[in-house]
Amino acid sequence: MYKKFLSKFPIGLIAASTSGLLLYQKVDEVSQQPLSAAGLNYSRRYYPASSEYPDLTRNRNIMARNLTQDLYARLRDRRTPNGFTIDDAIQPGIDNSGTYAFTGIVAGDEESYVIFKELFDKVILEKHNYKPDQVHLTDLDASKIRNGLLDPEYVLSIRIRAIRNIKGYSLPSFCTRGERRDIESIIVKALYSLKNLNGTYYSLKELTQDEETALANKEIYMNRPYHPNDLSANLGRDWPDARGIWLNEDRTMAAFVNRRDHVVLSVMDKSSDLGASFSKFVDFVKKFENQIIAQKWRLMYNKHLGYVTTDPKNLGTTLKLTIRINLPNLCHDSRLSAILKSLNLSQSFKLIGENFDIDEPVDKGDNSHSVAEISSKITLGKSEVEITQAFIESINKLIEAEKIVASGGQLDEFLYPK
Repeated sequence: MYKKFLSKFPIGLIAASTSGLLLYQKVDEVSQQPLSAAGLNYSRRYYPASSEYPDLTRNRNIMARNLTQDLYARLRDRRTPNGFTIDDAIQPGIDNSGTYAFTGIVAGDEESYVIFKELFDKVILEKHNYKPDQVHLTDLDASKIRNGLLDPEYVLSIRIRAIRNIKGYSLPSFCTRGERRDIESIIVKALYSLKNLNGTYYSLKELTQDEETALANKEIYMNRPYHPNDLSANLGRDWPDARGIWLNEDRTMAAFVNRRDHVVLSVMDKSSDLGASFSKFVDFVKKFENQIIAQKWRLMYNKHLGYVTTDPKNLGTTLKLTIRINLPNLCHDSRLSAILKSLNLSQSFKLIGENFDIDEPVDKGDNSHSVAEISSKITLGKSEVEITQAFIESINKLIEAEKIVASGGQLDEFLYPK
């Protein structure tokens, strides 16, 4: 009966019909037609952009503040060569209202920043104060760093990280299983080829419970994504397939593979010599990049955005400098957040492994600690050397503020900068 009825109608009408009729069409005819011809992936076209525009009335993130209905209508039907859409890009900012500084958007591939330029440019301008016509500078000359030895009485350890993504592949928010495995293979081959840097790659799916515990205790384990922002960006798919950690012999260098980006390169030193750590970091990064090039691959990079990343907050240098610093007085002072803001610094939770770069406020109710984890904020519009030099100066001023509080002095110059 249904077959006789369906034979009187064209495929286009059947595809726009009820779900029951569409199911019949799928069972009987899909094997003989492409999916597009059967109408199975075009349901969105039957709704105007006004019907698909997300409800952002309660969302505070940067994407939500910039995505108008008209802009959404212009971008809705565009796709990158890999098939990434604007709806894929903005999902994290729809699902999570986020903080005022949360970007609320991710790229699925390098082309996302071109195809959806109108929205990404607005987010980048608000996040980085960086205009669409600006040119980003890269400078990894460690010899230019001055006064890199910080006060060891206060600075306990240093961590420096940078992100790199391989050109031609989708980013982790959109890559397929096959892409992810290819990326792992390319990166691991590069890491095992580093000159004078011997290390071991630990595939997460092959780790024993004891090995996981040992890495976690060293704060270098890469946990399954748990943050709602990450989950909405599809960063936990197929976990832990094709994810892993490379560590050098003394475990002061690490590479975290296929979490938020293709690889995060990190240097970790229990030292106060930021200049020496930066020099070691530059050597690590350059050797890694050379090995990627030796395999005939290139990294995602352009003159405007610098190194391309999944989250636009990390664009540019992708650099993040983090220290653990002993602040017995300021750690319990309500003015610390204002001081950090004036110095262009941020404070984070103590998080494990590559997770440390999630922007979270410290627990203000915890008065049992005197050690803070302080990080740089700028990544785009300044070079690596400029960011590192500014960070050194800011940390020295933070130590000065700690000494002033300890002696009962005033912090007016930090709280009310001219």
